[in-house]
Amino acid sequence: ELSRLVVLSERRSSLEVEASADECAQLAERFGWAKLSWLRATATLTRFDAARRRTRVSGKMWGQLARTGADGGRRVLTVEAEPFESVYIPAGAGDGADAAIDLEADFDDEMGSGGEIDVGECVAQHFYLHVEDGALEELAEWVGSGLEADGTVVYDSTG
Repeated sequence: ELSRLVVLSERRSSLEVEASADECAQLAERFGWAKLSWLRATATLTRFDAARRRTRVSGKMWGQLARTGADGGRRVLTVEAEPFESVYIPAGAGDGADAAIDLEADFDDEMGSGGEIDVGECVAQHFYLHVEDGALEELAEWVGSGLEADGTVVYDSTG
């Protein structure tokens, strides 16, 4: 979908990620949205722990999508300069405590392997999480107001 592989290095690097029309269509299908009109981001990769090869990926993202709201109506959401941050730790690069990172950031070992990280996948995941957080807030406004969610909602922060 939105793959932008970057070779990790000791030096700080920056890049821009912009989804093509085809990539937008694939991401919309993957995430269950009616349409993703556009998505772009700026990202900076910073090595901050040379011993464990930990790399921080941070930046801002912009985009516009259409999705179905809790009431069944179509919603257009525009995201403007939303910050994101993740930490990448290569498998086997730590002391067994890879997920015990020093900051409140997401950890996702599917963003890369070896000496590469997929910054496009990182952006796609963060964009999805930002949009779905908003959808849950919208649903919370409707629950108790005559529209009840089907099924059970479970929030598990234990990882």
